[in-house]
Amino acid sequence: MRPLVPALCLGIAVTLAGCTGSPKAVHTPPTPTPSVSATPSALPTQLPASPAIGCSIVTADEVNAALGTTVGVPTVDHPSQAETDCTFTGPGQLVTVDIIVGEDAASFAADKSQFTANADWANASNIGDQAYYITKASQYGSTIILFALKGSNVVITSSQTDLPTLEKLMNQVLTQTQAKT
Repeated sequence: MRPLVPALCLGIAVTLAGCTGSPKAVHTPPTPTPSVSATPSALPTQLPASPAIGCSIVTADEVNAALGTTVGVPTVDHPSQAETDCTFTGPGQLVTVDIIVGEDAASFAADKSQFTANADWANASNIGDQAYYITKASQYGSTIILFALKGSNVVITSSQTDLPTLEKLMNQVLTQTQAKT
């Protein structure tokens, strides 16, 4: 399983202060590609069984309805079979929805302990199998970043809103993600 922390640095770098490691390119992260002459042992042994989840999982209209924002269509940061980071922007607004397919509870817990080591955080209830959130200052104001695991899917949402409002969006995205995987 891939740790969430590098994905967070790419997907919500604008909203976070103190995220360790800096990606070389936000929109084109390095992806190893096996050559034609690669041996079977050099190829991945397990690919996610589910189809790729794209930013169409949640529309700008759905984000705006859930959060009361006026964001436009998302930009997509490094879509892949296992992960998609969607960034919605509007006047003075930033909303991120990051979807990671194929995680498990142990990986989610390990990522939580690493990511929350230097942050104030709290558990969130009634969201997925497990959830927690942190609040960070950003150029857009106080930003809540909400992390949730449901089944083998992790969704991370962030916005400059209150927790109950962001939870509404999170539950919607989790439900739609579960339906597609």
